Amino acid sequence: MPAKDYAATRYSALAQITDANAARLHPVWSFSTGVLGGHEGQPLVVGSTMYVVTPFPNVLYAFDLTREGYPLKWKYRPDVNPTALGLACCDAINRGAVYADGKIIYNLLDGHTVAVDAVTGSEVWKTQIADMNQGETTPMAPFVAGNRVIVGPSGGEFGIYGWDAGITPRTRTSASRRGRAIPGAAVAHRFGAGSPTMPSSTSSTSGPAIPVRTTPSSARARTNGPTACSRGGRVTERWCGRISSRRTTAGTTTRTPR
Repeated sequence: MPAKDYAATRYSALAQITDANAARLHPVWSFSTGVLGGHEGQPLVVGSTMYVVTPFPNVLYAFDLTREGYPLKWKYRPDVNPTALGLACCDAINRGAVYADGKIIYNLLDGHTVAVDAVTGSEVWKTQIADMNQGETTPMAPFVAGNRVIVGPSGGEFGIYGWDAGITPRTRTSASRRGRAIPGAAVAHRFGAGSPTMPSSTSSTSGPAIPVRTTPSSARARTNGPTACSRGGRVTERWCGRISSRRTTAGTTTRTPR
């Protein structure tokens, strides 16, 4: 799994590399993915196969470690919405894949999670977990706990609500979902007085479907115009002052101050 174990220690007990032989290490094999973005997902070795996920467009490669030269066994190239390039704040990276139930499972940048057969490379299922219209992207590595694959979004710089969802690997359904509660004062600014917590549509904890989230204040400010930006308060001022326009141009995001 990514980060080695549930404690994310990244520690290996292997002892072949020592102070005495470290200076003699040298490359014996390399492979170019042809993608120039940041490769933040570590290779995943399951049995005699090594799996590598690239940054956008999130291609998955499988290499045979039993044969000379570690030849390519198969390649899975998903259909990823290029609009995600304009939403990702910090390079179009991918932080790797996990293995569960005979499948290689990983996130695509555009808000989807996919499961690929670890042996054949064929797509088993693909499901949407996040909404790019809300500023959400999904570069994270999934986290497997029991019979759940835990996933969540990036996009805090665009004011998304933090959440995590648990997907059942066999059925790809969302078994659970938790939304981050926000302070009452912030809720009052966003949704009107009398709202004690985040709206229920953003914090559902059961059911097979990923619920639709209420539009965050950043989008409200852009949609509602000067009225939304003149209400005052830290939450409204933050979004009206920080994000006034966001447009995608050749895989980049341009922000224009108000």
